[in-house]
Amino acid sequence: MAAKRARIKKFVSSLAVICIAMAFSAHANAVEELNLGIKAGYQWAEDDSYHTSKPTSTIAGVSAGVMLTPSWGLDLDYQKHGKLDAKATGVHVNTQLISAALRYEYHWQTGWAGYGRLGAAYWDMDKTAPNQAMLKAKGISFLTEVGVLYDLTPSLSLSGGYQFIEGIGDDKTGQYDSHGVVLSVVYSLGDSF
Repeated sequence: MAAKRARIKKFVSSLAVICIAMAFSAHANAVEELNLGIKAGYQWAEDDSYHTSKPTSTIAGVSAGVMLTPSWGLDLDYQKHGKLDAKATGVHVNTQLISAALRYEYHWQTGWAGYGRLGAAYWDMDKTAPNQAMLKAKGISFLTEVGVLYDLTPSLSLSGGYQFIEGIGDDKTGQYDSHGVVLSVVYSLGDSF
């Protein structure tokens, strides 16, 4: 467990250095566009301790990002995950997170693109169980997302994708992996900001 955390922290540190270097190397005129968006989705938790059913909940969030080139960008997200209920044990988990990710878009046809995001999420989790005090945990996990986007107008796009966040939780609370299907609506300010 400690080795896994160390690898994640090393990855996050490397990603932060890359993102900072990209941001400083991009002159203000080199920023292609500023994006603001909202995100909604549905997640299921993968936890080895629950063999009968996988707890599920909603995802809601907001995002902001910059495209440094037509293909490469940086994203920041805030997400609130709905309460995960493990009915068999009476355990309830609430999680919220902030993520930073490097974004790549591949435009294969006018208005259509595939995208990928790779980054890290800083999460804050509360866990309650019958006859136990609330447990709290904070940490950093690997985050990835892949999907497809469509430009509804030159400044408004819709995207849908699959999001994976590894290892939310710690030794005291237990861990789960979050798998999610997410939809986003993004408004682009273009180079006019």
